[in-house]
Amino acid sequence: MKRLNLFFLTFLFLTMNCHYKKDKLKIKNNSAKYIYYHVLVKYRNENVYYGPSIGGKVDPGNFDSPGIRGSILHEMNTNSYDKTLYIVYFNEKDREYVFKNENIILFDKRFKNDKYSIKELDSMNWVVNYPRP
Repeated sequence: MKRLNLFFLTFLFLTMNCHYKKDKLKIKNNSAKYIYYHVLVKYRNENVYYGPSIGGKVDPGNFDSPGIRGSILHEMNTNSYDKTLYIVYFNEKDREYVFKNENIILFDKRFKNDKYSIKELDSMNWVVNYPRP
């Protein structure tokens, strides 16, 4: 019985600590249709981009925050080469393509993207408006 309890507590501890939480970054959709977004940073001194968080879907007039295990600010400060956050906006039909092509998606003219420094994000209270005013 003690083994079962220990197993259950260990399982509970591991599953509770692996969950994503919402970041302080908020994406506000000011358009008339829903949007999907993906967050990227450039990794250190390499020519590689990666998504430090789970992107999402934002309904018209609503907000969404990407899910992350740490924080986007921490990722920008410790792993980002240029301390810049990139956000790619896309349609539902392009989801798989976007996630499979993180390294080139910023250069694909089919997708709208924005970039923000930490200073810019701080001045906006970490609320990004789509489309940009």
